[in-house]
Amino acid sequence: MAHHHSMPKELIIQAAALRHIQDYVGALNLIEANIESFDGADRVQGRLQGFYAAREGGLLEKARTLALQIAEEDPGIPSVRAFLSEGPDRAG
Repeated sequence: MAHHHSMPKELIIQAAALRHIQDYVGALNLIEANIESFDGADRVQGRLQGFYAAREGGLLEKARTLALQIAEEDPGIPSVRAFLSEGPDRAG
């Protein structure tokens, strides 16, 4: 069940705070538990926090999955493009 008492902006700030204390899994879990209730730009921002957390925490499979989802909605984010372009199966 989605919890609607927290707004996306608050959750994104919370996820960033968890990243700051290096609780990367906590940040990811927070995003993943709530992302379905986000829409549009909030979903991109939320996934971006999850992506940063996964990348910083060395969870590269998860980072890649999130990066691909972000790129589908907003292909222009430099950190995501850079991450995907340095992946092992880069499209030549």
